Amino acid sequence: MIDFSKLRVLTAAEHQRDDEQRIARQIEEDLKRRREWSRKSVTVILALEAEFRHTLSSDQCLHLRGAQADGKTIAATWYAPEHFTRRQVDAIFDQLTEGVSLTLDGYWSAATFNGKKRFTFVAQFIRLPDGHHVP
Repeated sequence: MIDFSKLRVLTAAEHQRDDEQRIARQIEEDLKRRREWSRKSVTVILALEAEFRHTLSSDQCLHLRGAQADGKTIAATWYAPEHFTRRQVDAIFDQLTEGVSLTLDGYWSAATFNGKKRFTFVAQFIRLPDGHHVP
């Protein structure tokens, strides 16, 4: 038998407190995971403006194309944290124009397409030219 006497209605302040705690935990877990997965750093000069995309699971991501100092081309993808608003992603996107030099922290991911192995850098953090560090 269910004991309904233990159920209670949360106040608006309690709902807000619970939401703030949930978001703080999400941010902390996301930053921890991003630090763990940041095994390499690359500096890239963007050859094209960044492309803003959504994944099938509705994640927001930026695709970057550019070259390293030695001339090697690089493709990179940065996935925005779940707690980032579209406005926050747009603010980052607006700074990623052709010719901008960035440092990306993350890892290399390999995939095979049409029998050819291709590597993409999955950026966990973007260090912008103004010194701002984006998770």
